[in-house]
Amino acid sequence: MRYFLNPKIVVVLLGALSILAGWSSKDVQASQIERPVLFLRCEEVSKTVCQAMFQALAKVAPRHSIQITSKETQSETMLVILRLQKTVNALTGSLRWSSGSGALNYGPKYCLPSVITETDLVSHFQAKQFAEGLIKVTPDLQLLLLAGSGE
Repeated sequence: MRYFLNPKIVVVLLGALSILAGWSSKDVQASQIERPVLFLRCEEVSKTVCQAMFQALAKVAPRHSIQITSKETQSETMLVILRLQKTVNALTGSLRWSSGSGALNYGPKYCLPSVITETDLVSHFQAKQFAEGLIKVTPDLQLLLLAGSGE
């Protein structure tokens, strides 16, 4: 059995598809533009711990575009700074952040005991535990990130 398509119907369908494709690409572009940027600066922190903090922030602020930076950022951008102190038997750190006003806010210290080995390396699991724990003890930052996400 042969099917014949009316050329007018084909043109109408192709036109409708191109319009829908145009709308969806505009929506994607708009959603990419609207994502607020959050910079993460890790000061004297291992790559493992910095990546764990990146992932923990992504869970708390899923609508932000998070970028790791080592430079000073513009004062109108959102910045989170991770500071770390390592001892023989603990990993201690704190978060500082600026929401664009330029003033730094300071979070409490968080300590994860008995994580440092003789080789001074932190496992991925320990880094994840530390990063998530540090964010949990910093509710002011969590609230700010949720407010910035529009949630």
